[in-house]
Order: sequence, then structure tokens, then C-alpha cells
Amino acid sequence: MKSSKDAAAMGNAVLSDLYDVNLDSLPEALSRAHLASSQPDRNLALANHLYGRIVSKIKMHHDAGKTVGIHGPEWSRQKANVQKAAEAHARIIIDTYGPNYAFPNKYPDQNAKQIEAGAVDLYFLVIDGEFVGTTCLCDQGGMRAERGRSAAIRPRVGNTIIQDLSILEWLLNDRVSDKYHTLFTTIRTAPDMDIGLEQPMRGGQAITSQWRKVPELFVKGTAPLYLLHCKHGSLEQFTIAQITRAEFQTVPLFIADETDRLFVRRWHAFYGLDEPPAGNVAEAPIVEARVQVHAPPDRFSIFKLVYAAMTFGDGAIDELSESIETYFTKEVPFIQAVVPIGDNSIDVQRQLRDAGFQAFGYEPANNFRPAHLFFGKVRPGNKVVPTNWTVESEAHPYWTGELANHAARIEKAWQSM
Repeated sequence: MKSSKDAAAMGNAVLSDLYDVNLDSLPEALSRAHLASSQPDRNLALANHLYGRIVSKIKMHHDAGKTVGIHGPEWSRQKANVQKAAEAHARIIIDTYGPNYAFPNKYPDQNAKQIEAGAVDLYFLVIDGEFVGTTCLCDQGGMRAERGRSAAIRPRVGNTIIQDLSILEWLLNDRVSDKYHTLFTTIRTAPDMDIGLEQPMRGGQAITSQWRKVPELFVKGTAPLYLLHCKHGSLEQFTIAQITRAEFQTVPLFIADETDRLFVRRWHAFYGLDEPPAGNVAEAPIVEARVQVHAPPDRFSIFKLVYAAMTFGDGAIDELSESIETYFTKEVPFIQAVVPIGDNSIDVQRQLRDAGFQAFGYEPANNFRPAHLFFGKVRPGNKVVPTNWTVESEAHPYWTGELANHAARIEKAWQSM
């Protein structure tokens, strides 16, 4: 049995060789000893899936006579590279999605500030000396990071090399693994769309195909989060998913609506988790209908292009119904309410349903976070782009059977809101 120190050295050696694109000394497969000490055994399959895909994509470029370069967070934070990284990230985002892309990372100055503050870990793929792809980890607090904001200026450049590497580093590097217990991502789902430019906006088919094969991926649900197709005023749906080293826990839950209770039971069954019992309303603390709203400042141009997230508990001081009215009056296109259901939030859930919200996602309890139901409502007047699998009459890529039927019900409801 190797010590934690030996294991860390093994994992970091693999990462070092990948950054140097030195394939000759790499092992054929990773073992438990390569994982960071805080990672559970179940994530070894995920590590090998990512590792094999990275190596095969690099070999594909080498076989085509191309040179591959990989730049990670340490490169981006070097003083001489901060501005270069900030500009490259923004340029690739804009070249991929067009100037109307809603995220703030299309602005180099903001990117540079986040790099210097350590709030974002940037990764770049360089082919034949050209920066062609980017992705990042964004620190969201609470030991959680968002894995996303990925783009490649051309199709099939192998951008999964760095997308996978950003996760593999979390799996193999003790420092990153200890910093975050969970990586979550919002996965694009739209089909290719004509938005009035010379080229259509690329959809989410490729990223959907990539993520559906990932072991230990837990999908929470799909919702219309961003107004990307600005010319047509259309909201694009994103699938919210996570990978985690946390241990799931079976705890009593408080769910007001029978359809939502059935959704949660089927979610547990799909992922092989024990069914949660119903909570005792006479004994549990009551979740008050007060929220804290997380949204870009309304002076920013992206304010009317992205969703507002409402959370309950610590720091929640605004009245729920007033906040809903305020933000829809300000023309936020979608409101997401993340409701804790390990305590008695029955009244909150009923207020949301009475206001036209529907439950679209679920996150089970673990040893770091309580269970949550995700509710959402589209601002009246906004259209919702169907998912690529609905347009192409294909099966749900992440869920099957009865759980997929819930996904179809939820997606259909967005169209009628």
C-alpha cells in the first residue's frame, strides 16, 4: 500500500507528463494509487475514462503531424501571461459563439481580474502554435467549482483534451481535490441555430455526446438559463450536472407536490440510491420564504440575458414574492429557486408553484450539502429553444425510462410558460 505522499507524487507525475505532452512515460492505465487521497474508489473509472480520452486525442493530432500544446492555470497566472490568457479566452469565446454570447468572460479585462484573484483556473489547447480551445474551473464557494465556459474556434480540434484534463487534475491532484468536493457544469443542449450571422451558432450536440459517456455523472435537470439567441429573444436550455467526491446520504425529505415526490423517487432509483423517506413536519425547522438573489448587477449588459438564482437560508433577507416580481419587472429572462428540502420548505414550494414555477431538478443530500429541489420560471414573453435531442427525435441522452418521461414533461412545460 502506497502512502498518501507516494500517491500524490504518482498522480502529479502523470499530470506533469500530460502538460508536457510526454506520452512515452505514461502508464497504460491509472490505478487507485494515482488518485488524490480524498477521492473515493468509485471515481477511478471516471479518471481512466478521461485519461484514455486525453491520450487518444493527443495521439490523433500527432498521427496527423500536428504539434500539441497544453497551458493550464499556473501558466495563466504567470505575470507575463495574464493578459495573453485573458485575451485568448475572450477571443475564442467570441469566435465560437459570436459577439452576443451572454457570459462576462468575453471581456478580457474581467478575465484578467479573475485570473489574478485566483477565482478562475484557465486551460488552453494550442495546435501548431495557435490557441484553438479553452475551458476553465470557476470557484463558486462552498468547496464547489463550475467546470465550463468551454469553446473551440473550429469543430473537432480535440478540445476535450483540456476539458477532460481540468477534471483529471481534480481527481489526481491533492491540492485541487481538497479545495473542491464537487465540480458542476451546465451543458449546452440547443441545436445549431441561425442567429443572423454568416455562420449559424453551433449547438450542443458535440458536448452532449461527450458528457453522456462520462462515468459518475449525476444529472440534476435541464432548464432555460441563458438568453443566447438575442436576436430572436430565445432562451437556451442547459443541463445541470455534477461529479463529486462527496458521499450521498439518505435523509427524510419534505416535498409538497406528489409529481415532484415521484420525480425524486425515480431519480434515486435511476442512480441506484435508497429511496428517501418523508419528513415529519411536526419536528423539522421551517424554511422561511425569504431569499438571497444572485444575478449580475443590473447596470451590466448581460443582466437581461442570464438567469437570477434565488437561495434560502443564510443571508436570505428579501421576501420571496416581492423578489420574483422585482426581477421579472427588470426583465430577467428566467428565475431559478434552489429550495432546501431536508427541512420543512413545504410552504415555500407551494408559493413557488402558485407563482407559476415548476420543479425541474434535484440534488440529493451528501456529507457537505443538504438536499435541494430546483424550481424555475420563464419570464412571460420569452421563447425556449428545444433541446437538440427533442429536435432530432432522439432519446434523452442522460436519463432513461420513467425518469426520461419526467424530463420530457418538464421540457414541454417550458414551452407553455
